Amino acid sequence: SLPTTTSLVLQKSQSPKGRDRHAMAGLENGKVLMFGGVVGFGNGDYLSDTWIFDERISQWQKSNTSTESPKARDYHAMAKVEEGTIVLFGGYDGKGFFLGDTWTFTTKWNKVTSPSPKALQERSGHSMSSLNGEVLLYGGSNDYTILRDTWIYNKVDGWAQIMQDLTFKPPKARVFHSMATLKN
Repeated sequence: SLPTTTSLVLQKSQSPKGRDRHAMAGLENGKVLMFGGVVGFGNGDYLSDTWIFDERISQWQKSNTSTESPKARDYHAMAKVEEGTIVLFGGYDGKGFFLGDTWTFTTKWNKVTSPSPKALQERSGHSMSSLNGEVLLYGGSNDYTILRDTWIYNKVDGWAQIMQDLTFKPPKARVFHSMATLKN
């Protein structure tokens, strides 16, 4: 027999603007975090809003944190670093600047103030994925350079580059790609 499908009915009371080039990551308990993106083409309206979708009640909720939050951006990446905590890195601000800042989100945004290693370049179009309580980052671009470096992030040590073993050939440089976590 065919599996039944479930339809989600969204409440019209509140929902985010339609957008492009935003990032989303799973929080916990059926919740998903969405940040940023752009409305329109070309030099559209760059967004810095934070939304949480709760699958249990089929509803979006705008996160109205009164604290500092990341600036508007697109082509950034986010992934879950541990249950209930998302990490965001990089993106493009729409004003000619690639971004290299790191933020975490639990119930509000917190800027990671520990210095990033100098080799971790500002970038957009990279991908990140959860990996055993850490976050893996690969590739992206900054200006006209497509990157092929690999980084790992954890809440204790921050970012560290994964040096490539000469016997292992890493993937080619890439931008605007995707990554996903596989279950063992």
